[in-house]
Amino acid sequence: MIGDYATGHVVNLYALIAHSYAGEHEQAIAVLPRIPQLYWLNSSLPAGRSYLALGQLDRAGELLNRAWDGRLWFSGPQMYEEQRALRTMLARFYLGKLAYARGSRADGAEHLRYFLDHVGKGASPLAQVAEARALLAQ
Repeated sequence: MIGDYATGHVVNLYALIAHSYAGEHEQAIAVLPRIPQLYWLNSSLPAGRSYLALGQLDRAGELLNRAWDGRLWFSGPQMYEEQRALRTMLARFYLGKLAYARGSRADGAEHLRYFLDHVGKGASPLAQVAEARALLAQ
């Protein structure tokens, strides 16, 4: 019974992640209420991305800041599967996009430059690198 309960939460977490990265933002947000606090750090980046894509900037900011602040949290062994460095850098990228969406180009550029300084040197397979460079070039 406990295994079924825990499995359901993990399935919901990965459904949220899958929907978010597939661009199915409404579906991603629909799953979010079924994810317990234990998984909030893992769900904050994809949920924040989805809220940003849907134009819900305040909620996006809350979750993206949680994803960025997550670099300071060491909550236990359930975090082993999370790629903390990449999640942290992607949080900076999406915080930059959020700042641009709010009309704060200076703050947005600061986030994007930080992101590029850490993951954007040379050729990168991350689509976010090209997007950050394009936003800064505007």
